[in-house]
Formats: sequence, structure tokens, C-alpha cells
Amino acid sequence: MKVPRAFILGCFLWCQVFPVFAGTQKKIDSLEQLLTQTNIIQQKAKASIQLTRLYREISPKKSVQYGHLALTLSQKINDNKSITEALLYLAVGELYTGNYDSCIIFSKKAILLSPKERQLATNSFAYNLMCVSYKRIGELDKALEYAKKSYEIRSKSTDTVNIAGSLDNIAHIYRQKGNYEKAMEYSLKALDLFKKTRDTLEIAKMYAGMANLYLDMENKEKGLANLLSADKMLTHKQFTIIYADVQFNIGNIFLKEKQYDTALFYFKKSIPVYKNTGIEDGVAEAYQNMALCYAGKGRLKKGLDYMYKAYHYFRHAESQRQLASVEQSLGAIFMQSGDYDSAEYYLQQAYKLSRKINYANKIKSSLKSLAQLYEKINSPKALPVYKQYISYRDSIDGKEVQLKLDELQAKYESSKKQKKILQLEVASKTEKVKNHALIFIIIVTVLIFITLTVYIYLKRKSERIICHQKNLIARRNEMLAKANLEQSRIQSKLLQEEINSQTRQLTMHSLNMMQKTKLLQDIDTSLKEITDAKGDKQLKMLTRLKLQLAHSLKSENDWHLFRMYFEQINKGFIEQLKKINPDLTENEVRLCALIKIGMTPKETASIMNISPNSVKNARHRLKVKLGLRADEDLNRFISNLLHPGSQ
Repeated sequence: MKVPRAFILGCFLWCQVFPVFAGTQKKIDSLEQLLTQTNIIQQKAKASIQLTRLYREISPKKSVQYGHLALTLSQKINDNKSITEALLYLAVGELYTGNYDSCIIFSKKAILLSPKERQLATNSFAYNLMCVSYKRIGELDKALEYAKKSYEIRSKSTDTVNIAGSLDNIAHIYRQKGNYEKAMEYSLKALDLFKKTRDTLEIAKMYAGMANLYLDMENKEKGLANLLSADKMLTHKQFTIIYADVQFNIGNIFLKEKQYDTALFYFKKSIPVYKNTGIEDGVAEAYQNMALCYAGKGRLKKGLDYMYKAYHYFRHAESQRQLASVEQSLGAIFMQSGDYDSAEYYLQQAYKLSRKINYANKIKSSLKSLAQLYEKINSPKALPVYKQYISYRDSIDGKEVQLKLDELQAKYESSKKQKKILQLEVASKTEKVKNHALIFIIIVTVLIFITLTVYIYLKRKSERIICHQKNLIARRNEMLAKANLEQSRIQSKLLQEEINSQTRQLTMHSLNMMQKTKLLQDIDTSLKEITDAKGDKQLKMLTRLKLQLAHSLKSENDWHLFRMYFEQINKGFIEQLKKINPDLTENEVRLCALIKIGMTPKETASIMNISPNSVKNARHRLKVKLGLRADEDLNRFISNLLHPGSQ
């Protein structure tokens, strides 16, 4: 049963971390043209990395060539990101071409040089490549270790394709280890995830892998059904290696069933893809199986032609295990055609090479074929070779039986260990749950304490702020009350002054009204008398009225009345004047009183029945008598001398 190269391709594609560009020829031509035309190293490095990726399916050898170029250019510009990418895709190319040791080396270098921000992605990708490589060289424990490491990283992401790819890797390794139940368990999980993506290529790969698993379990019906399902999905993917592997494996099933024409049909479909992608051992294996088909049909010459083609391919590839298989097949065909010498030659070659590389199955089968050949030609070598075959077979079978017993014992021991480990895990988990519960209670208690502390602190802080605000408001209200009181006092003072002024005016107005009223009454009385009189008496009465008017204007009675009212309002004013200068005349006192109540010089002249100039002269004399300087204001002095209401 051929191990499909689709597994390698599938592992890589499923676990891809970096972007994958469409592998179209147009894109490749554009990048190759850019690579030859530009002199900018950064652009060259980027283009060569993209070409490494694009060629991985079309031509793995070219992918490796461009990978080395990409690595060299990336190292020149000292860009760790580009170096890591180049190393990873170079590792993929080496994987495709079967250089598994190189793939592992480049993968490990990528892990060491990866930038921190890409470390997880790089590790996952590199672990996957190392897993496939270790599987191919037969180190299954290491392969499983790296497969699980890759899955552990990817399972924490939301990338369904990568997670499914990791599961399929693990399934393939369990299959190779002979643990078919585990292999099927992981394969079904992977298939369910890929169905969610609706990616027909990936689903087809899963069907192909599960087909091989069913065939290993000797369930040909399910194996063939899965391969045919994969074949239907790959109708539009005929250029991929997975397509070629599916055709090859379907042909293998029909070859074992001796349905040679159907088998040939599928083998022929696989060969062009293997050739185009540079998979030489795939071409050789297809030729070998086609030779067996033609030999089975009795077309021995045709069978030999294809077997020789396979023989030359394997010699060129230096694949010794496959070469031993082809040499045995050549011996069988020559024996069938009656060319016993050629048959003996190739069977002997197969036996020698198998012993050289310790290929037990081929040693056993080549000895058996040689014994049959010698028996057929009645050679004396028949019995010794047959005994040699029996002896080797028994030793091999004994070893196989012992290996199986050892494997069963190991499985039993492993099962016991697993049970013990499971018990320890349960106990550990229980303890962890208790510890977690205790930690949870402690955390909740601490959080409650912190919450209460913060609440009390904030509450007290709020109370302090409120108290401070109240104090501020109280101080502001106190200041406002003082300001209002001062304002009221000022307004009261202004109002009092205004009242005093109005009182003075009212007093003067009353005095004037009284004086005028008395004068008018006297005049009215005199006019009535004059009207009643006649002749000389009337003339005398008019003369007397005139004299009366003149006397009234000079009458001191009005002044005495005015002085009485004035002193009621401005008590002590006249006494104060007399204290300053006792020699003040009555007219000078009268002038001071009129100035005190705010009379203008013109109004003063009218009241005192003198001219304004006389008022002016009288004011000057008054300043001298009061002891005022020339620049001092008489009005201000008299106004400030004694305020209304002073004692």
C-alpha cells in the first residue's frame, strides 16, 4: 500500500500560517520578470519568497531553488521576518522533495530567528513541518510529539482549517503506529471541521486519508468508497498531487482485485500529474504497478517495458527499497515468460540488495521466488534455498510474533499506566477544584473588603466635601449680610441727606409762601379800602399803600419768622457763627443762613432785596470775618459748620 504524498501536501496546506497566493502561471511569470528586472534587494527577496510558495505544488525542486535564493536575499537585508518566512517555505520545498532532514533543520532555524510577534504562528507552522518529516523517516514518537505541540497552539485560535489539519496529522501518525481506533477518532473530528469550511479540496484529502486507514484495517469496501468520494471532489483539481495519489490508490485496489484494465485506467491518470510536479518516485511506482497489470493480463513484453522504466527511475532516485521491489518484480515477470536466466539474475539482485539494506519482507519474498524458480528448472539449488527461505521465514515470523506479544504487553502496561494516570489526574483535578474554590472565596472576600473600604472612604470624602461646601456657603452668606448691611447704611445715609435737603427746600418754600401770603393779604385789605374811598382820601390811601409795600419789603418780621423756622432745623448754627465772630451783623447772619439752606447768589439777592453784586461783596466780607483764606470755599465751610440735628 502506497503512503500518499497528499498527506505531506495536506499537512502543509492545512497548517499554513502565512498568506498563500494563487498558484497561477500568470502570477509566476510576473514575479519572475520582476526578479530579473529590479535591483532592489527587498523586492527581490519578497518576489523569491512568493515564488517559493507558488512553486511548492507545481514544481517542488524549483520551490527549493527559489527558497535558497529568498533566504540569501533576506539575510542580506537582515530582516528576521523575511528570513523566517524564507526558512519555512524552503522547509516546505525540502519536505516535498523528500529531504526530510533538511526540512527539520530549516524549521528549527525558523523557530530560533522568528520575531516575537510571530513566534506562536512560526512555532505552529514549524512544528507541523517537523511532525511530517519525522513521520516520513519513521520516528513516530517525535512526529506525534510535534503534531500535538502544533495542535496545542492552533486549538486556541479560531482557524478551523489549521485546527483540522493538526487533528489529521495526529490521525496519520496513530495510523502509522497501528492504533487505528485513535487514528479514526482524530480523522472524523478533522473531517467534521473541514465540512464546516466547505472547502472541497480539503474534504477530498480527508476522504483520501480515511480511505488509506480503512484499507489498513482491511476494509476494502469503505476504503474504495472514500477514494471514489475524493475523486469526485477533485474533478476541478486535476493538477494537484492529492489528485494523483487518489488515482494511484484507486488503481492499487483494482490491481489487488485483478481488475487490470480498471487499475491501468487510474494509474495512467496519476502519471502526468506526478511528472508535472516532479514526483519521480510517484511516476516510478505507477510504472511498476502498470507493469504488474500488463503481466497479469499476459502481456509480458509490455509489462517488462514499464518495469524497466520504473527500474531506471528508482535507480536515478537511489531509492533502494523500491529498487529491490522492482528487481523482484522483474524476476517474477521473466520467470513467467520462461527467461529463467534473467529471472535468476534479478531475483538474486533483489535478495542481495534486500540483505544489504536489511529489508526483511523482500529478503523473505525473494528467497521464496528463487526457491520456486530453482524448483521449476529442477536445479539442485532448490532445496537449500527453500530451507533457507523456511528458516528465515520462521525467524522473521517468530520475531514478528514476539514483537506482537511485546506490543500487546506494552499496550497492557500502557493501559495500566493510563488508568493510574487517570486516577491521579482525577485526584489532581479534585484537589485543584478545592484549591480553586478556596482561592475564589479568598478573592471574593478580599474584593468585598476592598469594596467596603472604598465605599467608606468615598462616603467620608463626600461628607467632608459637603461640610466644606456648607462652611463656604455660610461664610459667603455672612459676607453677603455684611455687604447688605453696609449697603443699607449707605442708602440710609443718602436717603437722610436727601430728606434733609428736601426739608430745607420745603422750609424755605413755606417761608416764602408765608411772607407772600401776608403781603398779599395786606395789599388786598388796602385795595378794598382804597376802592371805597374817594377824592383826596383815595390818593392818600394809595400813598400809604405804597409806603406799606416799601416797608413790607424792608420788614424785619419776615426775617424773624424765617429765623425761627431755620433754627428749629439747624439748631445751634447761629450760635456757632457768633462763636467764630461775635461781630457778625444781622444781614451777615441772614446771608449765612441762606447759604446753609442752599440758596444761589441770585436767589439770595431776590430774597434780601439787593443786587447780585451786593451779594457778592457781602460774601467776600463774610469770608474775611469768618477767617477763611481766599482759596477756601465759603459754601462748603458753612455747609460743614453744623449739620442738621446737631446740638
